[in-house]
Amino acid sequence: MKKTILLCIAIILTSNIIFSQNLLYTYKSPALSEGKRLIISGNPLFKYNAANSKNSSFSFNIDGYFNYWKFTPNQLVGGYADVFINTSENKIKDTSVSNSSYGSTIYGGISHYFIPGKIYGSGSVGADYYKEKFGEINLDDEFPVYAWLAAGYGSILNLQRFIIAEDFQKYLLKSKVTEKALNYDGMQRLSNLLDLRINGEFEAKYKDNAEIEFFSRLEALLLNEGVLKNSLTAAATMKLYQMLTNTSYIYYPKYTGYQMQAELQYQLSSGKKDIKSSEHYMTFSGVYGKTLSFKTQLIGSAFLSFSLNDSASGFGPGFFHYLNFIPGRTRLDFFTQRFGTGLYGGHYTPAKNISFGFRGDVFHTINSLAGIRAYAEYISLKPSEGDGSNKFEIGARADYNIISKLVLYGQTRFTKVNKLDAGYNIEFGFTYFVF
Repeated sequence: MKKTILLCIAIILTSNIIFSQNLLYTYKSPALSEGKRLIISGNPLFKYNAANSKNSSFSFNIDGYFNYWKFTPNQLVGGYADVFINTSENKIKDTSVSNSSYGSTIYGGISHYFIPGKIYGSGSVGADYYKEKFGEINLDDEFPVYAWLAAGYGSILNLQRFIIAEDFQKYLLKSKVTEKALNYDGMQRLSNLLDLRINGEFEAKYKDNAEIEFFSRLEALLLNEGVLKNSLTAAATMKLYQMLTNTSYIYYPKYTGYQMQAELQYQLSSGKKDIKSSEHYMTFSGVYGKTLSFKTQLIGSAFLSFSLNDSASGFGPGFFHYLNFIPGRTRLDFFTQRFGTGLYGGHYTPAKNISFGFRGDVFHTINSLAGIRAYAEYISLKPSEGDGSNKFEIGARADYNIISKLVLYGQTRFTKVNKLDAGYNIEFGFTYFVF
């Protein structure tokens, strides 16, 4: 008898796991995604770096981003503008030096899949204004302009929206708004509907009538799927509205699939008087995503980069030019370089050098409010002459979502380069989604 009961329990648990995994891997992004977003952040707000006891820095940062996008399965168009302010106090041996800077970037581009989900090409342009004061010295303004061309294979799908839809369905059943669960197709449609709402697309398109339009579509979906017998009552609508607006989500990306890309950067203008443009690079990179469970995500990435000009400095611009990767981005990692895609895209190396590296990232959702991330990376720089350098770095970060639009975080990392003393970093920051 006991064996029979245990067998039944095992079958039920296995069925639930298989059902959940099948739902995850049958998820598809919306046919059309179009919207805009304004983000204010301190990313990081405060940061402390220390190479050793005699060399360290403490900095304060604040920035704002405005993004716009329009995506279909075959074509992705998007862009953004941002401004930032930074100030820092630097300890160099026994001397303290203040540093301050501010700037702005503007970027726009387009990607097109010639074979949906497989072969794509992309092009983009961007300008970067930067002004810095180091101690009592005012450095010259910089306003370089860049262009990028890329070609690649594969696509990454973000299953994160489905996780939110799964929680939403549980609430529908728990609050007795519906009497039975949605099937595969119904969950797909619910995921897409919530995707559009979370991306801010209802708000951008319908303004003051955004929630009216969303709940009208939600009601129609539930009625058509046969899980709702009658129209939503005022009480049921208020329950769902409170659930959507009062609950904080810290869901991390759930990337699945792989993508490889070759990218050419060409500097159209150096932005400095009497200085020729020379920041030309070629980068090959790739990323692989694996959803281990509803709460845990693994991302692996690698790159190979080299300069195309002997006088290239190796200092790349601060652009997040990963347009072909943007559609699956979540609210946390939209246009975010560090933890979103690891080493995928955007790495540069000084003249006559070749650099390569690889990295692993793990995301784990603790609950709807909190999550942790960790990573390890290795980067090698091989010059044509002299000794090379090898950098190994590990880091961890904790995120806490106070309200649905405000995320606080703390982060630390340790870095070791060749035989130098290990450096460490501690930082705290926030991200606030205005819309």
